[in-house]
Amino acid sequence: MNNRKNGSGKRVRTPITTSGSNNNNNGNKNRKETKVTTLMMAGGLAVLAVMLFAVAFLFMARGSSGNVDPAQGAPETVRKQITNEQVLDAVYVSLFTYGLDKSSIKEQTEVESDGKTEIKMTIDPQDIEETELKQTLTEKLNELGLEVTGDEVVSVENSTIKLDLQFSKPKAVLKPKPNSIAFVIDDCGYSEELAEKLAAFPYPMTMAIIPHTEYAKKTAEIAYKAGKVVFLHQPMQPLSYPKTDPGKGAVLLNMPEKIIQTSLNSNVASLGGKIDGFNNHMGSAITQDREKMKQVFKVMKKYTDTFLDSYTSRDTVAFDQCKAEGMKCAINRKFIDNESDYSYIRSKIIEGAEIARTDGSVIMIGHLRESTVHALEKILPELEKAGYNIVPVTELTQK
Repeated sequence: MNNRKNGSGKRVRTPITTSGSNNNNNGNKNRKETKVTTLMMAGGLAVLAVMLFAVAFLFMARGSSGNVDPAQGAPETVRKQITNEQVLDAVYVSLFTYGLDKSSIKEQTEVESDGKTEIKMTIDPQDIEETELKQTLTEKLNELGLEVTGDEVVSVENSTIKLDLQFSKPKAVLKPKPNSIAFVIDDCGYSEELAEKLAAFPYPMTMAIIPHTEYAKKTAEIAYKAGKVVFLHQPMQPLSYPKTDPGKGAVLLNMPEKIIQTSLNSNVASLGGKIDGFNNHMGSAITQDREKMKQVFKVMKKYTDTFLDSYTSRDTVAFDQCKAEGMKCAINRKFIDNESDYSYIRSKIIEGAEIARTDGSVIMIGHLRESTVHALEKILPELEKAGYNIVPVTELTQK
């Protein structure tokens, strides 16, 4: 500090200023500003890091499913939607693995309620080991993300489908004697004389009677009196219809179910109201139509539980549908009299006998004609001597 006098002669103090003092003050100020700036930058980076972390966390939490809806809160896990078709395909593939097709599914029901489909199936495993089939079914259903529960019944369920699979138990059946042959004689009802002659054979015979023929009822009486099996030989539409007329009482493709019911009831009544079974007369068109065969079986179950598929079409579904209905079913393996001469009929019967020798049994169909009755009269004793068993067709049916 310097002392100097003012105008009144008093001493006053004045601050001493130097260039060095000014530089120090400026340095302190700059250091303070730099420190503040550094703190602000560090704080900004910290805030930015927190924001980036938050964004990254949200992105990882939601995956790649899109934006999060704030109204819904945290995103839910998205589950894969399983369709009915996928579940059924898994069942079909499992069956196919063992050489089984859809015909092994004996019963199948589907009921929809409150947006959910309940499916119940009964599968015939045939000669496949049931535990192996269950294991394959379980694996295929697991691949869809479905959890399989149950032992006797294989069950799966999610929000849209419930599936219950059970397996039919094999029924104990009496096996036919080896080398068994059954003869079914069609077109009965036109000749009382030939009916009497056939009924007199000392061998089991099945007499299949066409309804509304002149001797339909009488033929049934003759057959029952002789202890023979009586079938209704039910006319059905052939593929060649209308060029080929199947006859009175026939089931046609364009018939309403109610008309079919009335017609079948009338046909059975024309035989006296009692039958042991029935088979198709012609019918290459009807036996290919599962829905029409269902309608036929629905009515015929009132009278009999036995059906023989005459096998007039390679594309027949009649035998399979018969089994699906829980009836006793059989199928023709050989027509013996497409030609009327004796040598032809004999050759066909021998061919059928070879089938019986190989497969254990055979069903053959002939017709009530003089030539056929004559041929059978001679050949049946020969078959018996050769070790074949002539049996009623009802012994060769299966469920």
